Amino acid sequence: MILKKLSSAGVFLQASLILAMLMAMFFSPFSETALKQHGFDLLPLYNILISWSNSLGLFWSKLLGIFLIGIIGLLFNQMAFNSDLLPKKGLFVVLIYFAMMLAWVNLSFTLMSFVLALLLLNSLLNISRLVTGQQGYARIMNATISISIASLIVPQAVLFILFVWLGFFTFRISSWREWIISLIGLLTPWFYYAVFLFFTDNLVEAYTGYAHFFREFRLNYSGFGKMEIAIYAVLVLMVLISIPAFISDAGERVINIRKKMWLNAHFLWIGLITLILSSNNLGLWLPIVFIPASLIISHRVVFRRKSWVLDGTVIALFALIIGLIIGY
Repeated sequence: MILKKLSSAGVFLQASLILAMLMAMFFSPFSETALKQHGFDLLPLYNILISWSNSLGLFWSKLLGIFLIGIIGLLFNQMAFNSDLLPKKGLFVVLIYFAMMLAWVNLSFTLMSFVLALLLLNSLLNISRLVTGQQGYARIMNATISISIASLIVPQAVLFILFVWLGFFTFRISSWREWIISLIGLLTPWFYYAVFLFFTDNLVEAYTGYAHFFREFRLNYSGFGKMEIAIYAVLVLMVLISIPAFISDAGERVINIRKKMWLNAHFLWIGLITLILSSNNLGLWLPIVFIPASLIISHRVVFRRKSWVLDGTVIALFALIIGLIIGY
């Protein structure tokens, strides 16, 4: 019942464990800051972020990455409490998120993932607030603009527009205005980006880059070691153990909380589809998929009496992480 005790522990203990994991991330011996396969080399905004990341160097890149991990965890933690998805204040969701991120950091550590995660988290935060019925148009616009900017960096991010539309169905939004606004928000950054490329004489080059990306796109999952595959398997097992309870409990909650629970489930589905369609670059999307996954796991621990199965998977996860470190 380790996780159960941690979920009810004080903020000081949870914060201490989070700090310990952050230190482990920073002092990790792994120095890989690039993706396993550069599938987006010819895309201009992707190259800009890669050059910024490389210019920072390993020390500052890790420091900035850890700072962004903290921002993502705290923002999502606040959203979970504001949405009444967890019963009391604390940092347990952040603790679970950082534990999952500790596994990811050892596989690939790139500024790109955190930029995408912040953009798409902003989309999740804005859509989750639609339930209040206030400033709906502005929130839809903010959510879809974030998705659009993310898709200019990595094209697969455009699939998260499906998350917005699933949110419309969840909140029973049937007015045509919201659907039109979502399309306007999606197209606006693309329009301004095209205008910028036109005036800088880079429009043809950008078009060639995107055409090459889609023409050469192939699904390929090679290059992963046995230890990495084992870590992925344990992470998947943790979600599979937790998600039935999450979906089952959603039907028993008041309607506003139920909608927000389903919204997080939609974010997870779309994130997994995007991850699968990213081939060897699936590590790019893991910090994004871990956002709703950490809530689902936290919910399983907090609202169910027994958590010994999850305790076992967490112990296995940390054992594999240590084995990966020793193996390197």
